[in-house]
Amino acid sequence: MKQEYNKAIGQINTEKIGNELRTAYDKINWDNINLQLGYALAEIKIDSLRTVYNIALSSLSGLQKELEKIDQPGIPDTDITIESIDVKKKQLQGAINKLKAVKTKKIVEL
Repeated sequence: MKQEYNKAIGQINTEKIGNELRTAYDKINWDNINLQLGYALAEIKIDSLRTVYNIALSSLSGLQKELEKIDQPGIPDTDITIESIDVKKKQLQGAINKLKAVKTKKIVEL
């Protein structure tokens, strides 16, 4: 078994395999790969921001509902009012819409 293994190993042309690997490595379009990685990282950041903004928007909506439920114009001893919550919600929704517009569209190459 050991002799067969050594014989098989001896028949492998490591020089040829090494040359093929070097040739394949040289043919890689690194600029394109780096560009695609940059796009992927940007999409990850955008998705992360959208998630955080959506959570904040949900929290503000919950707070607004609670204030309306107990018929309070705001949280006492703070600057937080239903109107200020509305303003913040509109700002967050605007930011979410901008992120949706910025997100890169998938391009199908034929």
